[in-house]
Amino acid sequence: MSNPDKPSGSIATLPAGDQLQQQTEADTHRDRRHLRAYALLLGTYVTGATVSLVALKGRRNYLRGLDVKSLVLLTLATQHLSRLIAKDSITEVVRAPFSSYVESTGEGEVNDEPKGSGLQRVIGELITCPFCLAQWVATVLVFGSLAAPNLTEVVTTTCALARSSDFVQIAYDQLKNHG
Repeated sequence: MSNPDKPSGSIATLPAGDQLQQQTEADTHRDRRHLRAYALLLGTYVTGATVSLVALKGRRNYLRGLDVKSLVLLTLATQHLSRLIAKDSITEVVRAPFSSYVESTGEGEVNDEPKGSGLQRVIGELITCPFCLAQWVATVLVFGSLAAPNLTEVVTTTCALARSSDFVQIAYDQLKNHG
């Protein structure tokens, strides 16, 4: 016979209060393992953005608005570079110290998973996630458009064209195979 006051070890058999406490302890342990690394990465981002902003403050029109063309180019370039870094098979060499190959997903893309612990794992989480990378890439491109507008426009235009071409290629394949 089972004693309801004595948990058997499984979280599902524990009373609700004990389940919550045990889950909170597990979450706290998990969060503590990488919390310093997350803080370091976040601090790096904030410091880089702040230093860039201060460095640009002396320039005339350093906080100019973006026109629609620039916004579209920056958006497409951000999406392209984020996916290129996080998913492209060619850039696996950049991700290799922080992630492990899992599988090919087609169109020259792969799935990787973060490896290691601490800062290595946290960087792996960042560089294998195009959604996570997008904030970093967008920040670099926006500051680039303020600090070196001509060079950044060449980069964003090239990336936007490449991403647009990818969309056209996928649409073409869909029409050819299903149309």
